[in-house]
Amino acid sequence: MQEAELLLLDEPFANVDIETVEVLTGVLRDMADQGTTILVVLHDLDQLTRLADEVLLLDNGHGRWTTPQAVIDQPTRGTRRVSPLMPTQDADTPHA
Repeated sequence: MQEAELLLLDEPFANVDIETVEVLTGVLRDMADQGTTILVVLHDLDQLTRLADEVLLLDNGHGRWTTPQAVIDQPTRGTRRVSPLMPTQDADTPHA
């Protein structure tokens, strides 16, 4: 995992104690900072704010890129519609 260029994680913190969540969050943030692209499915807003740089909301068949804080502040506002799976930054830019 430590040498991966891309990680796809579905609810990685499910059934994990809080201490382990903190360790995993740190590891994932470090990996993202070193250039690993990380795509994570999360439903916990607290985890989302600590881990994600950008959020792709799936809503009514459309993807909307936004920030974690916009999801918390106004779940239906602060987003913009984009073509499916088209990031807002260059493809070479790591996302967490």
